[in-house]
Amino acid sequence: MKTYIILPFLAIALYFVGCKKDNQVIKPNPNVNGRIKTETTLRQDTIGLHFVDSVVYTYTPEGLLLDYIVKDTLGGPVAKVAYQYIDDLVKETRYQSDLVTITATTTFTLNTRGYVIHRTGQNYLYLYNADGYLINMENGLTGSIRQFTVSDGNLQKAVFTDADTTFTTLYSYYIDKPEYRNIGQPYFGTQSISTLSQYTTSVGLAVNYTYLYDAKGRVIKRTAVSNLTGTLITYYTYFD
Repeated sequence: MKTYIILPFLAIALYFVGCKKDNQVIKPNPNVNGRIKTETTLRQDTIGLHFVDSVVYTYTPEGLLLDYIVKDTLGGPVAKVAYQYIDDLVKETRYQSDLVTITATTTFTLNTRGYVIHRTGQNYLYLYNADGYLINMENGLTGSIRQFTVSDGNLQKAVFTDADTTFTTLYSYYIDKPEYRNIGQPYFGTQSISTLSQYTTSVGLAVNYTYLYDAKGRVIKRTAVSNLTGTLITYYTYFD
């Protein structure tokens, strides 16, 4: 799933990396080789393939996500999300298609390990295990809780609970295939180490994934087949 959910997004002068490098808690990784450059998603039905969107990623010199732009079928921008890194804060700014008008801003506070522990707006609080995996996320305003179970390096189960609802998602993996989707956001915790093969939910949704690889072993095509919502095909390009 895309994290922008539009998620799933000024001038370039507004994009900068924190000026106090000695206090920066995010560990930089300037090597962007293998980082995803573009994602293009199509929806497949009985008629054929239909364009959904295309996402273009750029990175800071330290290898962190600088911004991503979502584009429409004609290649024009639909929305943009940009990031600023200042000491123990990550600021996320979302823009309309003119790339100037701001629609929302969110600030993430990091702990000394470089992981998000607080988010403004919905007032989320985050908890990680010793290996850096997110295991609990609580909404301080509504009291809803998301709990995550990790074993063998992969997320196995996610449970959402609020006053009226419990919603469970189960995950399975191709354990011989490493996770490929690195877009320079280490502050959200340790990723699952394997490539997702399926997830199912307590409301009956099931999505199965298959992949096509290039000569370097990178995913260049992902096909997601859902029993309820159809088929999505995503193509990837990378920084070499």
